[in-house]
Amino acid sequence: MKLLTAKLVRRVLKEESGQSLVFVAVCLTTIVGAAGMALDAGHGYYAYQQLQSSTNAAALAGAAALPETDTATTYVTNYSSQSGDKNVLSSLSNVAISSKFLCLTSVSNLNIPCLNSTGSTSGAYNAMQVTQTAQVHTWFGALVGMSTFNISATATAAMRGLSAPYNVAIVLDATLSQNSTDDNCVVNGSNVSEMQCELNGVQTLLQELYPCAAKDNPCTLSGGVATDSVDRVALFTFPAITANSVSVDSSCTSFPTSSWISSNGGVVGSGGSPGWNNNSTYGGYFDMYGGGGSFHTWTYWPIGATYTFPTAGASSYAPGTGATYEATLGLGAGDANGFFSDYRTANEFTTAPASRALNTGSRLVQAAGGKSSCGGLATPNYDGDIGTYYAGVIYAAQAALTAEKAANPGSDNALIILSDGNATAPSYSKSPSSSLPSMPNGTSSGGTYPSYNDECGQAVTAAQYASNHGTIVYSVAYGSETTGCASDSGAYTPCSTMQMMATGATSSQQSPYFYSDYNQSGTGINTNCTSTYNPNDTSIAGIFANIGTTFGRARLIPNNSQ
Repeated sequence: MKLLTAKLVRRVLKEESGQSLVFVAVCLTTIVGAAGMALDAGHGYYAYQQLQSSTNAAALAGAAALPETDTATTYVTNYSSQSGDKNVLSSLSNVAISSKFLCLTSVSNLNIPCLNSTGSTSGAYNAMQVTQTAQVHTWFGALVGMSTFNISATATAAMRGLSAPYNVAIVLDATLSQNSTDDNCVVNGSNVSEMQCELNGVQTLLQELYPCAAKDNPCTLSGGVATDSVDRVALFTFPAITANSVSVDSSCTSFPTSSWISSNGGVVGSGGSPGWNNNSTYGGYFDMYGGGGSFHTWTYWPIGATYTFPTAGASSYAPGTGATYEATLGLGAGDANGFFSDYRTANEFTTAPASRALNTGSRLVQAAGGKSSCGGLATPNYDGDIGTYYAGVIYAAQAALTAEKAANPGSDNALIILSDGNATAPSYSKSPSSSLPSMPNGTSSGGTYPSYNDECGQAVTAAQYASNHGTIVYSVAYGSETTGCASDSGAYTPCSTMQMMATGATSSQQSPYFYSDYNQSGTGINTNCTSTYNPNDTSIAGIFANIGTTFGRARLIPNNSQ
């Protein structure tokens, strides 16, 4: 019995089964704890990255509004992660935001001076810094008494003025309908025609763009081009204009002579200067800048340039001698592709915003009517046409942009198209007179460019081609109605055409690059063609100003910038 007891004791003492359970339990607890800490840490890092991104956005939004500090503060809040704002995050709680305005020497050295809302340098800023703090909830930390931990993110952004180089092609509708007075467009205290309103919009855009690099003050200009140019601009129009009248459309020093008018089918006014053309066969009225320095009202000019059809996908635009869509090509200034960067002699923030004077010696500025007593680009007169067809001018502009980008590596392309969108150019057989330019005889009826059928659809296809090849297409609807585009069999309306031309638009979703001025009361047009993304921009000048701000960008800079 004693022997059995002794054996049993020895077996118990030697038995090792079950001891590993204790070891595994201890290790598992450690592993789970480590995993929990790693998971909480990963979650915290992800939350921090989200907070940093929203802080960056808030700083950029605020800096873009400078020197208007009140607006900047509002934008900072709007783009924060606080409850109800644009970047609210479910992973964060107790978000707090603070901001401060800075006058940094490093930014001033880039020719972006410190300014206040009046353009003065007193109590002024050229950057802002935003800080957000928040709490992140833990999943496993709560087990050891740490249910939340704090994170913080800071971002600093310089005021607008640092811009990537852009090649900008502006396409203006210069068809006969643009002679109508726009009672909602006031320039220098008076209502003007839609054509003059368009040109005023171009002038506004030129005041927002950057002619030369920030380090250059003033810009060094030669032959229409700035050294170290930033934003280069070309002006296109439809219908096409005759090549030998480009200088008339875009110069204040060259006017139609009586011999030129007579040889092109016009009637010379009394005294040998442009005057009344009372031939009522063709009807319609337009404004033309005549000799002697005043505007004259003319009836429709009978002879002009017909529509031409640049090759879709061309790498450059060569209009030939008959007609051209590019009003700034071949003026004896500008670069080889007709782009100008001499529209201002200084960058935007070198003076107060109200003093962003245009360079009236620039042929581009003259074409845009930016010189006193200069009419600039005109509606159909000595170079006119009837009806709207603008697929060709879009392909022409894209071809010129392609060549300009190749000549300026690192630049981006932008195309701004302004029209009422109602493509109505008649086929040759339906033209009201064989002497009036129309879609050329033999143009296809199949609806594929170039064709007198599905004209609005062709414009959309052309604009989408530009977008697909890297160009940002801005579409500006000017009195676009919700009925029209008769050649498209109901597939498009003028409004939907303009909406669909903007980069990123779909049949069910508008694009941020779509704008609309729908309030031309003087023409009886007050449409429902509104912009979802830009509902408050309903004037041509305001729209072009908004577009201009998208080229000059606020930029993030190091938080320790001095």
